[in-house]
Amino acid sequence: MKKIGKRLAAILGAAIIAASLIAPVSAEEAAKPGEGHLYCIITALSGLDYFVDYQRAMEEAEKDFGVTCEFAGPTDYDIDGLLSAMEQAIAKKPVALIMLGWEDTMTPLINQAEAEGIRVILTSQDLPDSDRSMFIGSSSLELGHIAGEEMAKLCNYEGKVAVLREVQSTSLADRYYGFEEIIAKYPDMELVECGDGQNDEQVAAQVAAAIMAKYPDLNGFLAADGVAGPAVVNAVREAGRSGETNVITFDRDDTILSAIEEGVVTCTLVSGTPLEVYSAIQMCEMQQNSALSVSYDDEAAGVQLFPASIDPGCVVVNKDNVKYFKRSYTPE
Repeated sequence: MKKIGKRLAAILGAAIIAASLIAPVSAEEAAKPGEGHLYCIITALSGLDYFVDYQRAMEEAEKDFGVTCEFAGPTDYDIDGLLSAMEQAIAKKPVALIMLGWEDTMTPLINQAEAEGIRVILTSQDLPDSDRSMFIGSSSLELGHIAGEEMAKLCNYEGKVAVLREVQSTSLADRYYGFEEIIAKYPDMELVECGDGQNDEQVAAQVAAAIMAKYPDLNGFLAADGVAGPAVVNAVREAGRSGETNVITFDRDDTILSAIEEGVVTCTLVSGTPLEVYSAIQMCEMQQNSALSVSYDDEAAGVQLFPASIDPGCVVVNKDNVKYFKRSYTPE
């Protein structure tokens, strides 16, 4: 027994010495549960500044979970190109596709991906009639309501207002309808025109300029999407109406933020865009790596672990807080 005890002590002592010689593994070097998991983020208009926040979220998710993220899609509003990018992504068998729900034409491929076991999580713009697993984004109708109330307050609840939007995008239509509902509440306000920018920078610029020429006394102008924003900014500036026509936009590209500092844009509505992509990956990784469940057999019980939707919230950005949203921001 004593020999066995001495031998065991020697083995343990050698093990302790060997362990002390091994360098500790850093957090960066440690294997992460998401290694080998591919996430495809697909969009149209991929060159917009809006998607800088998506790429920021992708980088954080790769760092935090060990996953691999790919970003792809046409730089213009090319739905055929978008559908082609979706098909190519599905062929790679990723854990999930993360996309804006631009148009109903995406629905068949969304349903195909889900049928093949690929999660589809829609962000910012929803297609609720598709088989997508989840929507992460603010309600377009609620965003329209917020924009309407902000505009009414800025105009002292009277005067003429106009909207520039992309009419074809069914998922963004509720921004307009929500805005229209609020303006209709105030008898001294009139929504005089809704222009279609067709998600084309040149078309949007021409339509915005025409509206400003038609209504030189316009009190408010809502740019309801990312392409409409710069078009309305230029139209108001060129009409000499900066600071007189209240301008509300969406999103946070530097053109808009600089226009807020200049006084051309009164405010912009910014959603929690980075949270959309990051939360989508976080939810999928939870399902991939965790035993968390609602019941003791969710599949048999018919339990859907994913919530139907997550709202990351919205903030009104104006002169008071605009500096914190600029890409060039550095802490003081």
